[in-house]
Amino acid sequence: MNIKKSDLAKPLSQSIPDLFRQALEAQQANNLTQSEHIYRQILTISPNHSDSLYNVGLISLQMGHMDVAANMLLKAATLDPSADVYCLLGLAQMNNNQEYQAISSYQKALTLNPNEYMAHDYLGVLLCKQYCYKEGLAHFHQAIAINPNDSSALNNLALCLMQQGKYVEAASYFRQAITIDPHAHSTYHNLLLCLCFDSNAFPKVYLEEAARLDVILCARSKAYTQWPSSTLSAQQPLRVGLVSGDLNNHPVGYFLESILSSINSKKIEFFVYNTANYDDDLTNRIKPHIIQWVNISTLDDQQSARKIHTDGIHVLIDLVGHTAHNRLSLFAWRPAPIQVSWLGYFASTGLSFIDYFLADPISISAQNMSHFTEQVRYLPETRLCFTPPCINSTQELTPLPALNNGFITFGCFQTLSKVNDNMLTLWANILHNCPNSKLMFKNKQIHDASLKQELLTRLRHLGISSERIILEVAGSRANYLSAYRRVDFMLDTFPYPGGTTTCEALWMGIPTLTLAGNTLLEKQGAAMLSCVGLSDWITYNNEDYVQKAIAYAHNTSYLTELRQHLRKQLEESPLMNAPRFVRHFEDILFSIWHEKMG
Repeated sequence: MNIKKSDLAKPLSQSIPDLFRQALEAQQANNLTQSEHIYRQILTISPNHSDSLYNVGLISLQMGHMDVAANMLLKAATLDPSADVYCLLGLAQMNNNQEYQAISSYQKALTLNPNEYMAHDYLGVLLCKQYCYKEGLAHFHQAIAINPNDSSALNNLALCLMQQGKYVEAASYFRQAITIDPHAHSTYHNLLLCLCFDSNAFPKVYLEEAARLDVILCARSKAYTQWPSSTLSAQQPLRVGLVSGDLNNHPVGYFLESILSSINSKKIEFFVYNTANYDDDLTNRIKPHIIQWVNISTLDDQQSARKIHTDGIHVLIDLVGHTAHNRLSLFAWRPAPIQVSWLGYFASTGLSFIDYFLADPISISAQNMSHFTEQVRYLPETRLCFTPPCINSTQELTPLPALNNGFITFGCFQTLSKVNDNMLTLWANILHNCPNSKLMFKNKQIHDASLKQELLTRLRHLGISSERIILEVAGSRANYLSAYRRVDFMLDTFPYPGGTTTCEALWMGIPTLTLAGNTLLEKQGAAMLSCVGLSDWITYNNEDYVQKAIAYAHNTSYLTELRQHLRKQLEESPLMNAPRFVRHFEDILFSIWHEKMG
């Protein structure tokens, strides 16, 4: 957690001066527990002592006690309102999942001081999380205008642009932030994720930037060279550590759940090192299959690495890559003798201390091995194993909508950041050749009125009227799955095709037409469709993509038949056969172990 101005306590209060002086001295000496105890003594005597309320709130914020921090700072702001107090209150509320209250606090801070650049920065973050991108961008630009060296605002501005699919512009701002703060590895992670989507930068520039990050992370760490887990007896299970913050209702959780429930604990024992303190119903279903679950979100890299090393982990697997909540920096300490990247990322980490990358032969061809600094090891059929949603009425299979509608409804339920001008041009061509057809979008970004209007305008310039476009904001997962029943088939995006969305569409009996490229990222759709026996739904150029979409749209009898048996086809495929996947997974991990450790 980045607490700006966190070391600034309030100046000496006029009431209860001796106690306050003692508390302030302890706080400035970083004796936070002692300092808080004295401040609370003051509050026992004088409950409305605003300076003590402020400083208890600040200390609680530093110690991660967000409930207490938000409560104390709210009292302090009520008694003695100032931009500084409201900024800290907003930060406590942000970290306590009170986002709407935090928005209000930052707005109050800016009312008191319009030049408080931190309030602009954090308010921008919160507005973007609410998909109010236009307003968020305005606050980021204001923060940068006030303080051109605000690397945080530059980084957050770039993240906002990424969410809108403006990758080249975003990369420019990430680089500006890195110039100001060259050792902020979190910004490097964001830049690398951004470069994955820029065909002009990937893989050459991407790997060059990753090498720079590698130097920074290695310089900050002291790698272990010996491990208590360097041997493995014939009867001993392989201890496998999973590092992720996405073990919840997230694509990583969806693809991991059935694997964990099918694993043979006599062969593999899973340990989880959770990088984000967020649990939900899926987390609770996963936990019984884990030997030890450790929250490392409050531990630094050295502490986390020491814990993993002490646990005697044989193989440590990163499930995050350069996405949010990653802790690749702790891998630089080499807490395990073998370190692997798998599942949650779609490119090389580019880091010297990640030894292997798990993929499948379709995802990464032999000629693309040079895109990876890791050694690529193949799972024979698929690198993914999909866990179906818990069955309920929203997932009942329904007849092809076109039979009642009299026209085809195409669908795209992916984030708008994947919808580029090339895809819109192809989709417009398809719609022109399929009379009365419609195209349905469903995602969170449609909440933003400006993005919604921008999409309609782009399509109108391609000759597609708004009457042929259905726009829906994504809701609950049940609502989202139910929406598939109103679509005849899905149109995939390129160069970033769907992953979870494609699997969920297949589960609902709906095929996806994909356009395959050259990289792991670009082949994601092709790998899954091949696994399910839908190779005919894979195209390799724009013309083929358009022609196949038109042909399928005019063949409702084929779509009707496919819709009836596609879920069963998915269930019987390697993409959903968890026991079969687990056997391959166990084999490859033991193979890596014997290869590297002898």
